[in-house]
Amino acid sequence: MPNHPDHSTARSDAQVAVSGPAALDSLAAALSYRSLDWSVFPIRYGEKRPRVRWKGLQECLPDRNQVGDWFGCWPEDGIAVALGPLSGLLAIDVDGQEAHAELCNRLGTLPVTPAVKSGNPDPHRYHLFFKHPANLETRAKATPWHDQLEFRGHGGYIVLPPSVHKSGQRYAWLPGRSLEDVPLATLPDAIDEALKQEAHRRRPLAAACRLRVSRGVGFRIRLLHGISNDTRTFLSGRYADGPLWNQKLFRAACDLAGCGYDSNHATELLLAGARPWNSEEEQRALATIQSAFSQPRQPARSTALDPPSNRPVTSWEHGRITINEIGPAIQSRPEDGPRCERNSR
Repeated sequence: MPNHPDHSTARSDAQVAVSGPAALDSLAAALSYRSLDWSVFPIRYGEKRPRVRWKGLQECLPDRNQVGDWFGCWPEDGIAVALGPLSGLLAIDVDGQEAHAELCNRLGTLPVTPAVKSGNPDPHRYHLFFKHPANLETRAKATPWHDQLEFRGHGGYIVLPPSVHKSGQRYAWLPGRSLEDVPLATLPDAIDEALKQEAHRRRPLAAACRLRVSRGVGFRIRLLHGISNDTRTFLSGRYADGPLWNQKLFRAACDLAGCGYDSNHATELLLAGARPWNSEEEQRALATIQSAFSQPRQPARSTALDPPSNRPVTSWEHGRITINEIGPAIQSRPEDGPRCERNSR
């Protein structure tokens, strides 16, 4: 586990800087946020797309020199902060009048905590910032109360002032709700409880990726020898944060399709390897997988274990297979286990 900074010791002069005259200077603002021990990084001007690879910034703060280099190179870029325990932040993204009404109805009144007005002209689109709860595992987005009321934590990021919205307007701290005006509030009990219930209902990633196989439910999983080493690496999740993510997903999906994997079960494995962090990425990944399985494919290449002339098939009749078990399962010869049977291709 990384050593998270003590956010209670953040400098008060940094708080003044991000809401004072320097607030329209992205470099000055970014350095001020960094002085609060926030893990900040640049996003493209007028967009929400990260300029740099940012997922590692959930575990390690960029140093001030790195932040200075980024915004010195791209001075007009916007600023985003990685949410979660490292930055000590959880944000609520209120996206419209219905979401605003739901939040007020649940809490009785809006909490007194720093708040940012989105660049969108709708007055009911804003962000609230809270201290990240110490003993609660959060995720990029949770919507237990309303689809447009997002509780954002670890795995996500949010835009900060003075970034420019696609409308051309700037994100800005609301009057009386800047970091200079009010401290970060503790997460309200009602939201804390909602997130705990959400976490309790949500299966861990490993469980979500586990395939239960039995004749009793009328299906079997066939693990085929012969998938490429690149596909095996993709399924392990090692490519999830790297470049060309979608292309590697497509190649892995084509390989599994060519090896005869059932599309439904292959989709579970591929999504676990891709690790999409939000619904938009998940939909993109599903479309890529569907495209790969939409027509006949050939395996990427054979492994040393499997001569291409006689590629064996392993049928697991019972038990479970998890992502961490894929490698050993594939490397085991079919005759090694009593639950395996040799089939002809």
